[in-house]
Amino acid sequence: MHDQKLLEKHLKFSNPDYVLYVPKNEDYESDNVHLHVVDHKQFGGLIAFWTQSSFEGTGDNHAMMSRSKDGGKTWSEAKFIIGAKPSEDKKEKQAHWAFPAVSRSGRIYLFYYREVEVIVHNRQITGMFSCIYSDDFGDTWSESYDVPLRVTPLDKHGQLQDNCCYQMPRRFSDGKYLFGYSKYTSRTTDYEGQDAHVYFARIENIDDDPLPCNLKITNLPDDDMGITIPVGEGGSCAQEPCIVELPDGRLFCTLRSITGYVHYIVSNDMGHTWSVPDIVRFDDGTPLSHPLAPCPIYRLDNEKYVLLYHGATSNSIWFPRNPLRKVVGYYDADARQPIRFAAGSEEIYMELPEGEHQKIGNEALSVYGCYVKQGDKDILWYPDRKFFLLGKEI
Repeated sequence: MHDQKLLEKHLKFSNPDYVLYVPKNEDYESDNVHLHVVDHKQFGGLIAFWTQSSFEGTGDNHAMMSRSKDGGKTWSEAKFIIGAKPSEDKKEKQAHWAFPAVSRSGRIYLFYYREVEVIVHNRQITGMFSCIYSDDFGDTWSESYDVPLRVTPLDKHGQLQDNCCYQMPRRFSDGKYLFGYSKYTSRTTDYEGQDAHVYFARIENIDDDPLPCNLKITNLPDDDMGITIPVGEGGSCAQEPCIVELPDGRLFCTLRSITGYVHYIVSNDMGHTWSVPDIVRFDDGTPLSHPLAPCPIYRLDNEKYVLLYHGATSNSIWFPRNPLRKVVGYYDADARQPIRFAAGSEEIYMELPEGEHQKIGNEALSVYGCYVKQGDKDILWYPDRKFFLLGKEI
């Protein structure tokens, strides 16, 4: 069991407005990440999904869920869905990075990467893109189906691929769900083995409630090599896309990389083609400094956006991930970077006390979470140190 006094102390560090989940036992539930919260109309409340393990990379990833009927003030007991069941047998097959999409009827499709015997990248990345569904808000789930994705020049084993999606699909003005994902290749570079491209997928027929194996996927972009940010000798490090739609129908997407900055791309044709990746800058030309960490952007209203980033780099390409900064941007139709961030408008959104916060969890304020508009409130649901699952008003 975790030390309860220590938990109570650390729970307050990021000043959350909501508490979704606090691990009780040290085994199998201490790592909680890739948090997705759905405001489910037919259920009449919030349903949360996330990937849980004893510690990232240990080999026991599994999908979990919880539900709330009071706007996130209280949550049901966390429920295991699929993956390596809590036990001492780490050889059970894992379910990685589960993320939901809800059809118009209320059916929940839960996509995930299913571990198999062959390992190309590592056990928590290599897998078959798979899906289960529920018609009773997660009380029961279907059998698992594999969902084919495009095989690219980076995929060495066909449908067995090395992908990771950290933002759940979003519906845009065409009524379709679109999601982006990182694709890794076994080819090495001089930059600590990082070689990754970004791809997208549009789900065409989810509102017909087909079996997952009959979902129609449009693979994007049209270029088989996807989105690249060149590094080293012929390598690429483009990862963790997060997409918003602009008022004029264009798509704006943030990306992380090892360059030390947040990057962005823009599409004029709903993801078929994209601009060359560029560095996100304030309106005075200053770049947004950032390590190799999630840098999500969310649309708050028709012309207002919020971007979360760390604003610092170090000798490590991965850190620091503390503090977490936010900056509000506004749509500018005529600008080369169509979301304008005013210099000096950034502020610290969360900050953990140095040294003290390392007693719990992993990787500080890594924003593997999501944004949900609840009435007149804008809520970020986030993992604090990949440990607590919390909510905080933006």
